[in-house]
Amino acid sequence: MELKELRKTIISAILLAIGFVLHQVMPALGGVTFDVQLSMLFIIIMLNMDFKNTIMVSLASGLITAVTTKFPGGQFPNMIDKFITGIVIYLLIIALSKIANKYVVAAVVGFAGTLLSGTIFLISALLIAGLPLPFATLFFTVVVPTSLANTALTPMLYSIVNFSKKAARVEF
Repeated sequence: MELKELRKTIISAILLAIGFVLHQVMPALGGVTFDVQLSMLFIIIMLNMDFKNTIMVSLASGLITAVTTKFPGGQFPNMIDKFITGIVIYLLIIALSKIANKYVVAAVVGFAGTLLSGTIFLISALLIAGLPLPFATLFFTVVVPTSLANTALTPMLYSIVNFSKKAARVEF
């Protein structure tokens, strides 16, 4: 493994760990815990812009959220949704980066990626384990509010990570 690729992998692992910790300490608002791990996944993809790294961090993020999910039967749906979402978001970032600045891209990706992830999660959970409430109820009470929160959270975290990267003089 080349040094630059190793550096990307190590930094990605650290950011996934930070996302995990933030997700664990994030208070639930109205019974909904916002998916900070998902925001961190998007940020890692934005910073690295490497397809192989995207696959790796998407699988790792899916595994982390599968192990920590409180959703009944949510283990496989978490792995499925993070894998598919990571690939789609990678392609979306490539397209959006040509027409918008990084912070706008982060906001759009925070919203669209979370909406996509939540939808894939609910559909796969419905097919694999069933849902504890109707799809529409879960979509409008969990997925949409989390998507709105990640619209603000993703650019904010991106800004912090980007500042830290520059302050530490870390190159990807």
